[in-house]
Amino acid sequence: FHSIFSRVLYSMKYRSTKTLYPKLFLVVCKRWSAVSLDTPSLWSYLWIKDDSSLDDISLSLDRSNRFPLSIKFNYLSQKNRLDDLEEEAKDIDALERWFLMSRDNGWRPVTPFKFANKDKTELKQFEKKLSLLVQHFERWSRFHFTAAQLRYIQHTASMVTARSKTHSNSVLEYRLQLQLQ
Repeated sequence: FHSIFSRVLYSMKYRSTKTLYPKLFLVVCKRWSAVSLDTPSLWSYLWIKDDSSLDDISLSLDRSNRFPLSIKFNYLSQKNRLDDLEEEAKDIDALERWFLMSRDNGWRPVTPFKFANKDKTELKQFEKKLSLLVQHFERWSRFHFTAAQLRYIQHTASMVTARSKTHSNSVLEYRLQLQLQ
C-alpha cells in the first residue's frame, strides 16, 4: 500500500489536482486513511498557495515526520497597497471627498489608508507561512517559490539566507521566480 500511495502522489506531482493528494486518500475508507497517515512520504510534498491555511501547512509538516521536504510555494496575489490607493483615487470626486473627510476628521487619515492595514495583514500571513516552512529548513530537499510581487521574492530570499547561515542543509533544488501577469 505504501508504495502505491507514494507512486500515485509522485505521478501527480506536476498536475493541477495535486492539492487533493494525499488528503483524498483519507476519505476513501478506514484502511486507506490509516495507511495514508502512516506514510510520511505522502505528506512530504507540500503545495502551498495564497489561500493555504497555517493549520494545513503545519499538519502536513507534522505528518511528514522527518522526511525530506519538496515544497512548491505559489504566492501570486496581484494586489498591493499602491494598486488599492490608485483604485480609490481614480476620479477627482473620490479624492476630493477623502480630502474633505480628512479635514472634518481633524486631518487624521481616512479611507485610502484602510488598505495599508490590509496589505500589512497579507504580508504578516505570508511571513507566518514562510516562517513555518523555514523552521524545517534542514529537511528541505526542493524549494520552489513563485510570486507575482518582487517584495515577496526579496523577503523569501532574505529569510532563507539568514536561516542558511545558522543551519546546514543540502538543498537539491532552490528556485525563486517572479511571475509577471
